[in-house]
Amino acid sequence: MDDDKQTGDTKMLTSTDSDQTELPQCVSPSAMQLRASAQRRKWAINPHVDRLFSPDMELGVGVPGEQEVKIAESYQHQYQHNKTERMRSLGMFYQRLDQPQDLIVMLYCKKFFPMFVNWLASCEKNKIDVKTRLITFALDQESHRQTELLGIKTYFLDPERYGAAGASSAFGDRMFSRTMFYKNAIVSDVLELGANVLFQDVDMLWLRDPFEYFATDLKDSDIHFMYDGRNPIHKPLYANTGFIYVKCNSACKAFFETAVRNTASIFHCRSHQMPLNRMLAYFATHNVLAVNVLPQELFLNGHLFNLDNGVAEVATNWQQQGYVVHYSWTADLHQKTAKIKKFGFDYLPGDDLIEQLDGCDSD
Repeated sequence: MDDDKQTGDTKMLTSTDSDQTELPQCVSPSAMQLRASAQRRKWAINPHVDRLFSPDMELGVGVPGEQEVKIAESYQHQYQHNKTERMRSLGMFYQRLDQPQDLIVMLYCKKFFPMFVNWLASCEKNKIDVKTRLITFALDQESHRQTELLGIKTYFLDPERYGAAGASSAFGDRMFSRTMFYKNAIVSDVLELGANVLFQDVDMLWLRDPFEYFATDLKDSDIHFMYDGRNPIHKPLYANTGFIYVKCNSACKAFFETAVRNTASIFHCRSHQMPLNRMLAYFATHNVLAVNVLPQELFLNGHLFNLDNGVAEVATNWQQQGYVVHYSWTADLHQKTAKIKKFGFDYLPGDDLIEQLDGCDSD
């Protein structure tokens, strides 16, 4: 570990309070109160299961070490310490947006800000209104400033007050894992506002408004994910956590409280998706959370766009029938840029997106 990284974690460790917030691969107390309805059990694999019988989850990601637990708790403590001010700001944003039923929530730093702008451009090109239902979270001053210039409601997760995150160099590195804490935490916050939440990563394109699909084909589910392909490390549901539509209800609130309070497992395996898939399976098989994995030909994930093999057969008509494209399945920004070039995912004028990302990659 280099000096800067050691200093960052040491700072977080020294700021840790004494109260325990982290759960050792267990569900939250609120999750233990959930009960499956008779209707849900009627169609369940095991209709006799109407609750979580034990708080213990088997996440299959190894046991976090003592230091990882302490760092995770420090992130949670700082986040909780700033909750009153943060929720007041988010509440004001929500009121100014006229309290829509659904909110789009995104998280980014300046390094990945160009992809956020590219997503906005894809929405504008396809005549999809997003700014009236969008709140973003910026991880540095520059991305916060640039977002405000676009007229978008944005909250600054100031690293002077919150645990540092963003600016990762590669998938799964230390700063990547720190950012994953906020993916769960901000969804939990926005659910408290009373809105359904669509959380998505920035490497997205919208071809059609996904809320039109959600309005007509929800299948009575609580939470919806993209399909991540046959990736064995994300079994059993193979859900991609870069695009999540979450209903504002007690089951989803309890699930994300559980996810936030298992941050040490995320830091340990340096993945958001791996432990979350196991948590989802635990809740779903006990019939307290209805999970839906979206049709991959409509909600297209990065495994369908391969730099060597091209577009998968199921995605041949992606431009005509797709709602959302997630250009994931890349190890770093260089591969991300290559995928944008190869498949024409650039919605900005000329080569603006490529040039901006190339500049970020060389920083």
